[in-house]
Amino acid sequence: MQLDYFGDTYDLAKRFLIERLAPDEPWAIVPMFTDQWNGEQIAEYERLLGGKVLRGECITGAPDWQQAVTAGDWHGHVFYDPNTGIRRPGVDQGSASHLKLDEVILEAGRRPLHITLVFDQSYANAKRDEKTKVMREKLAYLSEAGVYGLGYLCQAPFLILSLDKDAIGRARENLLDAGVPASRLIA
Repeated sequence: MQLDYFGDTYDLAKRFLIERLAPDEPWAIVPMFTDQWNGEQIAEYERLLGGKVLRGECITGAPDWQQAVTAGDWHGHVFYDPNTGIRRPGVDQGSASHLKLDEVILEAGRRPLHITLVFDQSYANAKRDEKTKVMREKLAYLSEAGVYGLGYLCQAPFLILSLDKDAIGRARENLLDAGVPASRLIA
């Protein structure tokens, strides 16, 4: 997450999903800041997205990468906001801009009854068919690891994940009830 993009329409999409996926339940946010944010900026980010920032430090060059991307002891829903998104299966390295699928699996496993939401803009300028294909690859990889998932395919794509199949079912129904077209939801 870069300060230059704070408050853009992607942030509004993030807020919408947080509000709709699990209404009336608390959310934590791991923003994966790639630049320095001050306390006031972090508080504004929390207000805009509707959650509690757990990791407010800049992660670029973090000495302990896994510590920099973990939600730690939080026992509720978590939203990850990497600068770019989630690496495709088979890509081993993480970065300040990406999460690895194995990191997502580990974090979802820490909160098996809750939702792990990840902003996944890693599709760049791909056409819809290519985005759908890559999203399905990621969801298949996660499924093999016991993580249920749902993709929200739009200009600001997201993966919605949980070890609890019912949580994903409720999230899907909540999105449909909010008017999201079923054609945008990839299983």
